[in-house]
Amino acid sequence: MTGVLGVLHALAVLRFAEVGRVVRRAEEPRQDVLAHLGLAAEEGWAEQLVLGDERGWCLTPAGRSVLQGALAAELDALPEQDPDLRAQVLDMEDALRPCDATVSSALARWRLGRLGAAPPVAPAEVLQELSGPGALLEAFEHWCREVGITRLLGYRARFGAALGRAAVDPAWIAADDRDSCEQVWRELVEDLRLTAGVPGPRPPSEGTASEP
Repeated sequence: MTGVLGVLHALAVLRFAEVGRVVRRAEEPRQDVLAHLGLAAEEGWAEQLVLGDERGWCLTPAGRSVLQGALAAELDALPEQDPDLRAQVLDMEDALRPCDATVSSALARWRLGRLGAAPPVAPAEVLQELSGPGALLEAFEHWCREVGITRLLGYRARFGAALGRAAVDPAWIAADDRDSCEQVWRELVEDLRLTAGVPGPRPPSEGTASEP
């Protein structure tokens, strides 16, 4: 997925991001991404916000609707589409929810422990909890290849790499400025929700809208 749709997809999985992160996720030249963001803003598909001391972009409900329409068309265009493919995607999204709950719980305890708001959790303990859901991603990618949804491939390798790096440097567990365990998992869940047509998180509600 490239062009404006590729940028909308990047914004959807990142939720809120400065231009540099959008460039890396969309894998397009910075000048092209800026042009796509400008067009998306004009169409009401994306908006630039200031949240605290951060300035970034997020998808609007209209932009999410446009993106989900494109993703639905992507499913329809698969060479050998199974008539039950949409139901399979919904089933896969539903099957991933217990794993998402496990990951979210482990990461929440990690963050609270780091903030001193809860007993600290050892990195090894958190990584052990994350490794279970991580192992299930092999089956997830096998299913993606089987049904032809290649856009969802790659998360297993990225999550595995984050787990490996986190074993050496715990910052890779939940840092927002890199492909951390939390960042990769969050993108995976949102990407699958988009593909399934499930309503996603609302754009950030706090902050001041700014000019593109």
